[in-house]
Amino acid sequence: MQVGISTSCFFNQQNTEDALAPIAQLGSPRFEVFLNGFLEYEKSFCAELVRRKNVLGLDCTAVHTLGVQFEPQLFFLHQRQREGAEKVFQRALDIAAELGAKRYVMHGPLRVNGKRTQWDPQDTAERFARLCGMADARGVQLTLENVHWCLYHEPDYARRMEPYLQGVSLGYTLDTKQAAQSGYDMMDYLTDMGARLANVHLCDVAPRADKKGLRTCLPGQGTLDFSALAQALRERHYDGPVTLEVYPGDYQSEQELGQVYQSLCQLFAPLGEQEEINETL
Repeated sequence: MQVGISTSCFFNQQNTEDALAPIAQLGSPRFEVFLNGFLEYEKSFCAELVRRKNVLGLDCTAVHTLGVQFEPQLFFLHQRQREGAEKVFQRALDIAAELGAKRYVMHGPLRVNGKRTQWDPQDTAERFARLCGMADARGVQLTLENVHWCLYHEPDYARRMEPYLQGVSLGYTLDTKQAAQSGYDMMDYLTDMGARLANVHLCDVAPRADKKGLRTCLPGQGTLDFSALAQALRERHYDGPVTLEVYPGDYQSEQELGQVYQSLCQLFAPLGEQEEINETL
């Protein structure tokens, strides 16, 4: 598995392009980039990001955007709203292609009007087919992320869409903290995603001090069983990205972040490599 670090770990502390240097210093050869706004969709910004990536010798595994900026409009009924959103989406895909990223991580439509997903699986699948075609043309796979405030918040929506996705390249991104925030086990989403799993985000959760909800934290400091997840991924012969995606408030220092990254490298190493690591410990 390809363990890496997301630039979102430095959100609002470092500019996106500046986050690449500490990621490299922490020993990660790869990163997922989180684009924070329209200014970061500009060609000049992309060129600078590519330049720094190349200087540091890093690989970009995926591009992630701020989900409320244009992604919901990709699924709206209003034609002009969709067309405008598609122009931004295609620019984000261009950035992914220029960075060499093979995946685009999408939040998808927003969840409103109660808990149960209101979006019709067939209609949504047809929309994804069009968007996946745009991504395919650039050598990028569109992946839908499970997010507690968006379309894929329950671990059965992938199953409900599957009959309408024949010949469509849609993949899925498993987000561990989002699964917990939705109130479900991350393994339920893993099962639901099946062979379409293409990306994994790692972040832990723990009960808040006031017992009202969950707080995010570094993997290993909360309640999620990442050892079980690593084993489940190996059993599925998953060899894609596994990215540390936490918030700056979840750690005290970059050294602490680096230590967690190294522990994840050991935990999510392929079985043969893991056995070699264990022999040296």
